[in-house]
Amino acid sequence: MAGVVAVLLIGALVVSRMTAHTVPAPPAGATTTPDAATATYIAMVNSDMNTLDFQFGKRYDCKTRAVCIDELQQINTVAGKLLRDLSAAAPPPGLAGAGGRLKNAAQQFVDQVGATLLVLQRPDSEYITASAVPEIHDLDLAAGGVICWPATPVPVWGESTTGYTCH
Repeated sequence: MAGVVAVLLIGALVVSRMTAHTVPAPPAGATTTPDAATATYIAMVNSDMNTLDFQFGKRYDCKTRAVCIDELQQINTVAGKLLRDLSAAAPPPGLAGAGGRLKNAAQQFVDQVGATLLVLQRPDSEYITASAVPEIHDLDLAAGGVICWPATPVPVWGESTTGYTCH
């Protein structure tokens, strides 16, 4: 009897994993097809974040102080570009809240990377430990608020290079 129950439970789990998950309807007033301004803004954020996430992933190869500093300087350059782009392009009305949150998260990330660079440049610092301090997850989730529009970013751990999926 227990074997039959186990087989039924495993079968139910397999079927639930194979069944397509539904995506909730967009928020009231949102359309599923963005206008040109919204699509352009989303594309800009997506491009900048793809570059930043790629650069951020490279920092795990940090083996010497000079390499760690170089990698964080590159991250700082790319994050600075994101922040400049966000400052130069006002978000469309439907993305005003998400765009503001993203700009704040980008500023906090740039500040965090800058502070880490100062620590790394001190000769007596634990450069490998310090180079692991900047955390990009909050910035990724804020970017997901724009990139996923009109869906919502849902945090995931270890399953995505961005740290979220759109639902």
